[in-house]
Amino acid sequence: MYSATSMSRPQTVPTDSKLIMEKGNEATRQNELKWKNQTINDIKLNNSAIEKSDKNIFFGKHDDPLTNLREVLRTLSNKEAFKYMRQCRLVVAKLKKCWVDVNEEVKSLSKNKEYLESAIEHVRKDLIINQETMDGRIHKPSREPVNFHFLHTFNTKKKHSTGQFFFYLI
Repeated sequence: MYSATSMSRPQTVPTDSKLIMEKGNEATRQNELKWKNQTINDIKLNNSAIEKSDKNIFFGKHDDPLTNLREVLRTLSNKEAFKYMRQCRLVVAKLKKCWVDVNEEVKSLSKNKEYLESAIEHVRKDLIINQETMDGRIHKPSREPVNFHFLHTFNTKKKHSTGQFFFYLI
């Protein structure tokens, strides 16, 4: 098997393996062709059965008045269903449009509400400031305390000098 002079590997596969593989490939090809032919025959058989069934249904419709009535009722029912669906779609479209309009109106009203609240807050502040100003005017102390004794003496001196009586409060 292994010789010291040659550094090759020993052969584990017999030399006639190519012949075995060719026979296996040929058997596989024959099986594939057999399966293919059977499948084609089955498809043809099924197609002919379907065609027969379709012909029987077609002839049965001509002979059976109930089948024809069912067809008419089915067609009418489908027309009514399509009409109803069309009307439903119109209602949905109108509702969507109204929904968009209502949303726009709500946005507008919300902005107006914010503006009004802001204006009311400014008016409240102005009223508070006005009230504080009025309270400040009523309770405002004199600029200087008035000394009535001094005024009396000043006025009497002036009265004697001019003959008139004036009372100054400044």
